Amino acid sequence: MTKLSSLKPMVATANLSRATVMPEQRDEYAQRRKKFYDSALWQRTRAAKLRRDPLCQACAYEQIVTAGEHVDHWIALAAGGHPTSDDNLVTLCVSHHSQKTAAEQNGTNFPQIVASKPRTMAFA
Repeated sequence: MTKLSSLKPMVATANLSRATVMPEQRDEYAQRRKKFYDSALWQRTRAAKLRRDPLCQACAYEQIVTAGEHVDHWIALAAGGHPTSDDNLVTLCVSHHSQKTAAEQNGTNFPQIVASKPRTMAFA
């Protein structure tokens, strides 16, 4: 039978440097994220997306009409998604945004969506 005191050396040699670096990295990521979402570029991009697709695209797939409140990145920025590309933006209601976020975290399927309306260009 192993004595409890024999575990002491293993605990003492554990590498805890990762645990102390993680909060700093998290803070840096949070600052970059806030800076982007507070930027004029994101505010314009978000407003344009909501004008083009004002309804939740996941609700529309289910043939339900619900106002979209969130503009989300279909492929998360942390996973390499483009921050302002129309192909990577989706309008979602609060419920579907929560479902999509949970699916990203759990590795499950995202909600189905209808395609975005095409971008139109006006020529003067």
